[in-house]
Amino acid sequence: MDDGNNWNVAKLNQRFMQEDIEVILKIPLPRSQKEDEMLWHYDKRGEYSVRSGYQIALKIKAPDESSNSGSNSKRWNVVWSMELPKKMKIFMWRAARNLLPTAENLWKRKCLKDPTCQGCNREVETIRHALLDCKAARKIWYHATSSVQISNAQNQDILEFIYEVWSTWGKTEAEQTIAYCWAVWFARNKRIFEGKKSDPRASAAKAESLLEAYHRARKPDASHIHNVKRVVQKKWEPPPGNFLKVNVDAAINSRNQVSGLGAVIKDPSGKIVAAGIKQVPLREGVSFAEAEAME
Repeated sequence: MDDGNNWNVAKLNQRFMQEDIEVILKIPLPRSQKEDEMLWHYDKRGEYSVRSGYQIALKIKAPDESSNSGSNSKRWNVVWSMELPKKMKIFMWRAARNLLPTAENLWKRKCLKDPTCQGCNREVETIRHALLDCKAARKIWYHATSSVQISNAQNQDILEFIYEVWSTWGKTEAEQTIAYCWAVWFARNKRIFEGKKSDPRASAAKAESLLEAYHRARKPDASHIHNVKRVVQKKWEPPPGNFLKVNVDAAINSRNQVSGLGAVIKDPSGKIVAAGIKQVPLREGVSFAEAEAME
């Protein structure tokens, strides 16, 4: 039995050696003699580069997966079940599928020469970095009213992060988290493509107000409507004695980062003594703008 097995192994080795020789003989020889050289077959020119090595490492570490396959199906069901505007759901789908045009994704497609984030100029701008870890994003998260704590786990993707928020803090916090991510990306695009820096407070407030308006439109609160109906518009009251009365108001345009100020001065009889309007750059909230109007 041993002699038979040894004969079979020797016969297989001989067969494999013969096949290798046939393959080698089929390789065409160059017309002129050249020394052998190492070629990197992942590059068209056969040259190794850090870029090509980085792309291969990314494919090995994070291979592409279907958005509704395996363990991700439960997480996607959580996202689609949230009460959010469609543009926010589509945004989160693109973010979780790594379809947002971050510097890294544009660099992979050879649209940019450098994948470094333009917000901090320190790290590669991945989806997670742009929405959570960048210092520009952190400023907006700092002014958010959410109690969500951003994890420092760099290998945690955005879909996993949203699912963690939902399972830890609940549906409402998860909806707010997606709204903040949307506001962060909106501010990032304004900075890169229009050269405008958005106020972090205004960006956080924009996310909250948009989400609140969406919820009110879908499920009007009867108690809120009842309270609004009972509100009586206050009438102007004259100042006492020989004093003058100043009434001010302010409006904020967060999109253009400006405030509109207005002031009216009246005497005890209600006669307008002076009035004026002015447009100034947006600095703080409404209270600060009204203080500017009084000044």
